[in-house]
Parts: sequence; C-alpha cells; structure tokens
Amino acid sequence: MEEELFYLQPGFDPAKLKVVDLRRILLKHGVEFNTNSKKQVLVDLFELYITPNAEQWLKDVSKLQVKDRSGTILEKPKSRPTSPVFSTPGKSMRVKDVVKNIELLSSDGENSPPRRRTRTPKDADYFSDENPFQSGDETPERPRRRTKTRRSTRHSLKRTESSPAPSPAPSPHRFMNPNFMKANMSVSYSPDIMTHLKSSRGAHDTPTSSAKGLPLPKRLRGTEAQAKRASKSYGIGPFWTFVWIVLLGYGVWYRQTSMKIGYCAEGHDDTEQPDIPYQFLYPECTPCPHHGHCESSKFLGCSDEFIPKTHPLTNLLFPLEIECVPDSAKISKIQALANHMKEELSARAGTVQCDPSIPENATFAHSIVYEPELKDILEQRKDIGMNLVELAELWKPAVRDLVSQRHHIQTGTDESGTAYFMSRQPTYPLGCRIKKKASEFLHKHLNELGGITLIVGLIWYIRHRYQDYANETKLAAELVDTVLNRLVDQEHYHYVDPVQHPTNVLSVSHLRDFLLSTEHNHVRRQRIWEKVRRIVEANSNVRAGKMEIKGEPHRVWEWVGTAPITPKVI
Repeated sequence: MEEELFYLQPGFDPAKLKVVDLRRILLKHGVEFNTNSKKQVLVDLFELYITPNAEQWLKDVSKLQVKDRSGTILEKPKSRPTSPVFSTPGKSMRVKDVVKNIELLSSDGENSPPRRRTRTPKDADYFSDENPFQSGDETPERPRRRTKTRRSTRHSLKRTESSPAPSPAPSPHRFMNPNFMKANMSVSYSPDIMTHLKSSRGAHDTPTSSAKGLPLPKRLRGTEAQAKRASKSYGIGPFWTFVWIVLLGYGVWYRQTSMKIGYCAEGHDDTEQPDIPYQFLYPECTPCPHHGHCESSKFLGCSDEFIPKTHPLTNLLFPLEIECVPDSAKISKIQALANHMKEELSARAGTVQCDPSIPENATFAHSIVYEPELKDILEQRKDIGMNLVELAELWKPAVRDLVSQRHHIQTGTDESGTAYFMSRQPTYPLGCRIKKKASEFLHKHLNELGGITLIVGLIWYIRHRYQDYANETKLAAELVDTVLNRLVDQEHYHYVDPVQHPTNVLSVSHLRDFLLSTEHNHVRRQRIWEKVRRIVEANSNVRAGKMEIKGEPHRVWEWVGTAPITPKVI
C-alpha cells in the first residue's frame, strides 16, 4: 500500500512521473482534466489538488491499517470529508467490494478517445481494505457488460434493491495498475437506479474535486430523457387526440354546409349578417367569382374572354373553389383582329391626306370608316387567319378593344346611330412619305438652310468678283502694251509717208472700240479701258490732247518719245 502511495511523500516532484501515471493519479483522486491536456497542465493540477492533501491522506491510511488489524475504529477522521454511506448490519465493508460497483467511464467530452471493451481477469485484485479513497460500505455487484443474460441482470437488480446504491463517482476513475487501465466496462441502469444516482450525486462529491457536480454519463442522460418523454406522452396524448377529432368533425360539417349554401347572388352585401353568437364559426355563401355569373346559389358561367378554372382538390376539400381566368387563346385572336382593323383605318387616313384632289376641309369626311364597311373590308382579306364564323364571333370584342384605344382611334356615331372610326395615326404611301418628310425637314430647318445658302452665295460672289478683277487687271496690262505699240507705229508711218498718214495721233475712243471689239458689256468694257487710260496717260512718252478728226472732236494720244527703228506689226 505504501508503495502505491509514494507520490504522497513529502517533497515528491510530480514532474518526474510519466503522463500516464499522472492521469491515473488524478483520476484516482477525482480530479477533472481534459484528455488532450499536456504534461505541464497535469503537473499543475497535481500540485493544486494532490500535494496540499498528501499529509492528511497518509494519516488516514495509517489509521485505516490500525482499524483493519484491530477490527475497531480508533478515531473518525474529521479533516477528510467522506461521502454518506448506507450501512448494512451484519456485513463488513471491504474496499474490494466497493470497487466492483464504481462505474469506469471516460470523460463525456467530445474529444475523448474511443473505448475498447476488454475482459478483466477474475482473480485481479487491485484494491485493499487499506485504501482510504474508497467507501467502507459493501455495494452489490453490477453487471460489467451489456451482453449478460437476462438472469444476471435480474439478479443484479434484486441485489441493488436489497442494499443502498452508492453515489456515482464525480469523475472517471482509473487506478495504478496498468492492466486495470485497459478494463472499460459499460454499465446500463434501470430508470429507478438512474433516478437514485442523480438525486444522490451532489451530496457525495469529494472536496478534492475541482467541480462540485458532474453531468451524468451519456447513457444515463439518454435513459432519463426517454423516461421523461414517455411520462409526458401518456398525459398529453388523449387530449390532443380529442382536439384533432373535434377539428376534423368541424371541418367535415363546415364543408357540407358550404356546399348546401352555394354561391352568393350578384350584388350580395357581405356586411348584412344576422346577429348570431360566434358568427365567424358558421359557414357563409361563397362569393361569386370575379367575371363570373351566379344565380340561385349556382354558378352559371364566366363572362366573355374568360373560362372557368377549378382547383385540383375541388372535389375533395374545396367543392366551390372556382375562378374565372382569361382565355389567352381567344384574347390573342381578338387582339390580332383589332390590329387588322387599326391597319385599315390608318391606311385610309394616310391615303386621304396625301391625295391633293381632296380639299383640306373634306379630309375628315373621307377619312372615317363606318363599322359595316370596315367589316366588309376585313371579310375580303385573306391574311387575317380566321374564317367568317370566327370573325363574326370575335367582332364585338374586337370593336370594344379598338374603342378602348382612344389615343389611336377616334370613334363616333352618325345621326342613324351607325358607329364610325378614324385613325389618329395615318399610314402614308412611300411617295407621300418622302414628300412629307422633305416638307417637314424644310419647315423645321428653314433658318439653318437659309443661313447656309446665304453664306455659300456670298463666298461664291466674292470669289467670282476676285476672278473678274484678276482677269481685268491682266487684260488691261496687255492692252496698255498694244496701245503703246500702236502709237509708236503711227508716229513712224506719219514720219515716213505724211500723205498716207497725215497725222501722228490716234483717237482714244477709236482705239478703245478697236481693241475691245469682243467685249460687248459696256460697263465692263468701260471699266477695263479706264484702267488702260490711266496707265497710258501716266506714261511720259505719250501726250494726250484733243483734235478734230473728220469733223468730230476726239481725245487723242500722240507719241512724243523716241521711236523704235522698226515698227511692230500688229
């Protein structure tokens, strides 16, 4: 015994122990720790819970040894609180018997390693009467495995009832012997034993444990929860069964009564209800479906463009659930027919507005189309995709659809009550569209086009005037040269033959008309000759004067400068 308690000796260093031995010692004394704890954590727990109580535990061991030898208790230890023990007269409490009833379970933590079941040798005795950490009471033997026979289970239960059951250990216990570490016994409890263990658990915790109360093992918790659910189900089940039966009966009665009452008539006021207690529990007439017709508690049918639709569970649960939904196929045909009518009206209005023979004040009278005429036009068309029967059936809904489009169609009636239609959005032929687009463009951009035309014309005029000026300047220079040559020749001819050339001057007007004979514009000719005159008269070799030639006064030019040796021939 003293060899097993070597770690309680004064001055013992727990760091010298292996991790396995530290875990065994802590489990032996009921100290909780995590299965994944490192060695240093285990050493700290040892110094916190084992070392302060080592001296007192050694004294208890020595007193227990004296008790075992003498058979009497010398002194009851006061410093070590013990768990309450249920004494059994006539039997000696041995530590060896108590060990058999300790539940060997690992921690309930999620990180605990998986267990393996091994058989413990029957002759293995790892406990003695000298162990101060075990209860002195004798506890009946518990089954070690689940696979024991019903007889052994029954025998263990009888023995448990005959003697008081010890409180469950506050934490998993494992002991010094390595062989005993491998033993992993799973014990199942009856509900009575589980309740007794749970009630006595808190009073049997030792002060050496770090926790004042440990949770029950998973197997005990599962058994306890099942027992609680079973106890509740016996008390609540009949009540809920009655409630469901009442609700089912009410539902059947409500359904049958609703079927008898049927549908409400059109114009039924839901606010007019008789003053009956709990009126909301009584069935009422079913409202007539929207777009439907009801009379005498019966559903007669839906309006045009709608078809009745029943719920899939109508015959079982909701016999009166009927609704009127739009007939999509019929609505599509009605819309197509209305579009064809709108096309005809647009084409008529466009043709009338583009016809120049129709006066503007008569445009409205020629644009309207009466309903019979419009129907005849559509009956003659083959591209509407429907026969005459369908056309006659869908004509009125299509007319209603056409009338509803007031932003596109203008409607009215004449004195005889015949309806007529006119399109507000005419469709024009290609040629008319081009003319209208051009007219609209010119009317819209008239200012811009006028400004552009003015600028282009001004640029062209300036360019034209510049070209005329350049041409006139060039022509004037050529004429100046010709005039000077003619004056020189005239002076030479008069000098050589005075009879044939009686004068040595030339008339300015005669010279102008002779040199500019191809220029018929009097203004331009005068402008060009004016440039020539200024240049010639500015020449110092020429002298201007007046002379009567053949009875008419003329302005003449005379060459007074040096004459060339040979005259130029023009």
